[in-house]
Amino acid sequence: MLTAVMLTGRDPRFQWGALAGASGLFAVVAGSAALSTWRLETRAPAWVVACGICGGGLMAFIPVASALPPAALRDAWRAAALGGALFLAFMFVAAVYLRAWLRATTDRADR
Repeated sequence: MLTAVMLTGRDPRFQWGALAGASGLFAVVAGSAALSTWRLETRAPAWVVACGICGGGLMAFIPVASALPPAALRDAWRAAALGGALFLAFMFVAAVYLRAWLRATTDRADR
């Protein structure tokens, strides 16, 4: 969605270069998490947590990269903090589940 907005209509209140760089970093980390999970690698839970941290950071970076008026900026910070916290919590829960599943699968294979 962010890419579509960046390509079609650039709001001058945002620093699009900085947002594109942060989005690119998130894409690399998310891709690494997806590949390691797909391959069922033991480091997959760490990549999933890294993806959560990077995604939460990207959400927190959006108000930093904007030139919104102070009243709107307060609401943007609140939305970014809540969105980032929810994303990080979801990715952490996914990593815990993935770690438990990998351990159970490895234990069954060892028997």
